[in-house]
Formats: sequence, structure tokens, C-alpha cells
Amino acid sequence: MSGHRDATPAGVNLVVDIDETLLNPLPRWAERVNRRFGWDIASSQVEPAGGWDNYLAAHPDYPAFSVFADTLRADPEFNSGLDPIDGAVEALTSLGDLPGVRVGCYLTTRPAPVAAATAADLRRLGFPVAPVVARPESVDRARTVDWKTGELERLLTTGPGQVIVIDDNLALGRRLCERNAHAATPIVGIVFLGPLTHTEVRKRGIVSCPEHHFYVADWKETVTIVKSYA
Repeated sequence: MSGHRDATPAGVNLVVDIDETLLNPLPRWAERVNRRFGWDIASSQVEPAGGWDNYLAAHPDYPAFSVFADTLRADPEFNSGLDPIDGAVEALTSLGDLPGVRVGCYLTTRPAPVAAATAADLRRLGFPVAPVVARPESVDRARTVDWKTGELERLLTTGPGQVIVIDDNLALGRRLCERNAHAATPIVGIVFLGPLTHTEVRKRGIVSCPEHHFYVADWKETVTIVKSYA
């Protein structure tokens, strides 16, 4: 990997997504959605589609689902008590313990009203303590990639260290890869192979591109990549 050549003396500033990267909300989504609409949809049916919105986009009840989904996203109780993704706690803890590596923040599409509950849930599970930067209510979910990219650019200019983002959003990873092709200072993008991402990545044959600081990886591989920059 070529990324370590550009690491700064200030070390590594990790920025980490939450849903489908650290926590797995999909079983709870299935439970609540099926109860509300009388359906019998398993998480395993939704995962290859890349999420509930994609899976139900052509369904006649999609408008009603969309309204209901927004209430769930803004509900602190719904977003608490979730199970972690396998290996996430151990991997992120080991990375945070490395010299020169710190978890700078958790950057999530979850709306701002659930930030406090999210932080408490991460602490409960033993994830490293760091601020939760949640999506402002003024930012539409459709603009997630634009918003996250802007936050990462801000961190690059205001905080010390090489910024590395771990996120299962493939569109964000592609945006950063394109940016890094002509940027003086890279923002390292690791697309986590979570339950909503791995199918598309493998179907399309997407692979890591170290020269542009773009990677696709599970948690074990992510640890190795971050160490190469540290």
C-alpha cells in the first residue's frame, strides 16, 4: 500500500460512520416495519438491495414507509440498544490504542436529535469515546455525501493528522477517490464491507485503489490499512 508515504507527523485522525459500520440496526428495522405494515420481510432480503429505501422504492406503500422511516430515524429509543457489527468494537479499540492514532469523531447520517442517545450507546458497547457529529436537520438525507465530504474537508484543515474515514457508503468512497486524484492532501476513504455494501462491491468488481487512497475492506483489513498510514 502506498498510503503510508503521505502520513503526517501528527498521526491519524479516524472518522467513523455508525450504522452498518459499527452498529447493525437492520434486524430492528425489519421488526418495526413488519409490525407497522403487516409485512414479513427479512433483513436478508433488504441487504442485497442496499437498504430499505431501495428495496421498497417501487412499492405502492413506499410514501407511507418513507414517513414512518423518518420517525424511526429521529427516535432516540429506536436508535439505542443495538448490537455491534461483528469485530467492530475490537478493531476500533485496537486502532485507538495505537500510538499516533485517535478516533476524532463519529460522523453519522443519523439526525442531530439522536446524537446524545447514540453517544451513550457507543459508550455502553465499549467503543472509544469521541464526539458524535450527526446530520443537521437542515440537511436532507439525499445530500449525505455532500454533507459528509464537507465535514471531512473541514476536519482536514482544522484538525491535526491524516484524516481517514471508515464508512459503508460507496458513493462517499467514490467521491473521495475522485477528489484524491487531484488533491494535494488526501482524505483516505475506506469503504467498509457492511451488510448493505458488500453485494454491490462484489457484483461490480470494485477493488481498492491505494494510489488514490481508496480501499474496500472488512474490519480485519481496515486495521491493516490504518496501520500502514500510522
